[in-house]
Amino acid sequence: MAKSQLLGGKELSLPHMLSAAISFHQKGKLAEAERLCLEILKIKPGHSDAQHMLGILRYQQGRNTEALELIAAALLTNPHAAGALLNFGNVLKALQRHEEALASYDKALAIRPDYADALNNRGVVLRELKRHEEALASYDKALAIKPDYADALNNRGVVLHELKRHEEALASYDKALAIRPDHADALNNRGIVLQGLKRQEEALASYDKALAIRPDYVDALHDRGNVLHELKRHEEALASYDKALAIRPDYADALNNRGIVLQGLKRQEEALASYDKVLAIKPDYVEALNNRGFVLREFKRHEEALASYDKALAINPDYADVLNNRGIVLQGLKRHEEALASYDKALAIKPDYADALNNRGVVLRELKRHEEALASYDKALAIRPDHADALNNRGIVLTELGHFNEARVFVEEAIKLAPRNANYYFSLIQLKQFSANDPHLAAMEELARDMASLSEEDQIKLHFAMSKAIAGLEQHERSFHHLLQGNALNRQQITYDETETLSVCPKSS
Repeated sequence: MAKSQLLGGKELSLPHMLSAAISFHQKGKLAEAERLCLEILKIKPGHSDAQHMLGILRYQQGRNTEALELIAAALLTNPHAAGALLNFGNVLKALQRHEEALASYDKALAIRPDYADALNNRGVVLRELKRHEEALASYDKALAIKPDYADALNNRGVVLHELKRHEEALASYDKALAIRPDHADALNNRGIVLQGLKRQEEALASYDKALAIRPDYVDALHDRGNVLHELKRHEEALASYDKALAIRPDYADALNNRGIVLQGLKRQEEALASYDKVLAIKPDYVEALNNRGFVLREFKRHEEALASYDKALAINPDYADVLNNRGIVLQGLKRHEEALASYDKALAIKPDYADALNNRGVVLRELKRHEEALASYDKALAIRPDHADALNNRGIVLTELGHFNEARVFVEEAIKLAPRNANYYFSLIQLKQFSANDPHLAAMEELARDMASLSEEDQIKLHFAMSKAIAGLEQHERSFHHLLQGNALNRQQITYDETETLSVCPKSS
């Protein structure tokens, strides 16, 4: 029997060398395992078990092409080795050769029908092929053989979540965690389901448990940032995304969601930089292109915003949100017919898109097509009766048509729904005289005390609305003060971009 001088000077047979390599591998001593496999293959070049083991090591090193060649060579010698067929499938899966991977798992199961690992991994591939029901059946077979298989329970939960069977997914994750409380993936996935069920605090606790086990778990840091954003804990969300990006700087989803949080914090320049980083990594990331367009629109860089939306639509022509946002920019550029066409495309894709219906109404009003505008607002309100912008905008059209009492009902309902929207008070001053104890005047005064929290445009609207309301009370000095403040802010806007003029018309949202 062939021997080699190894391990402290002791002569070992090839079976003992292979056994030692397996032991090293199980202990995580991969370099020692590799050295032994190479020594075996030097002595016996066609040794299938050594080729198989070395293939597994190459797979773990990310050297998938070499791994595939080594395991394929092992299978030529021993085509009925179920373990080699399993690992051959794993490498094919890593190479995105899913149908071939599936065939390899099926061959392993033909040899060994009770091979729970093959059934589990087969389920993973079926899920990636969007064959969810088959994936679920494969996991269930694995669990019938091995009921305490925590990984299969976790993977089963992922499929159930994608099938929108959220409570069942949660139960599957909980079973996995009862078996393995330190299963970080199950904890993270459980958090995703809880977040989808609007149980944000529980989701946060689940992410935190995952991170206590694995502090560098980038997906958990990212998902934790998402739930913190939903909880309006924006600074904490930002910190969570930044931790994820410190570990994985090219994490496009984290950069995109970081940009969204920065927008919420009114840190628009930083948000734009974050979206630009996303697109440097992943130029076809349509959500980032859409979000980038939104920021550029805020900066009144309309042509650049339009270009960003058009890039997104070149990638995904059926993206209704982008078509809606593109319409808003075209509207800002006074290209009303093009804006209308963009909204109509969005609505052809998503007929119940209330925001697009509202924005379409705004364009129709600007085109003096008042009856069509009213019809568009009515459709929006049939879908979302609490759509404050549509209520206000409908009131504006009714005002222009001379239906003042009806208009006032709609504008006041908008104010009730969104009492901090200065635009709605601007609509209301066209419809009523204010008394000293008018609750709407009191609401405007309360809002004025927090003027800094409003956008520049809303500040202008509120100053002008208060100027007119107070003028009716013959408080001329106060009225003139608000008029001066509104005009000063208006001039600043014009200085920023000479092509922009103050519009007293409602803006699309």
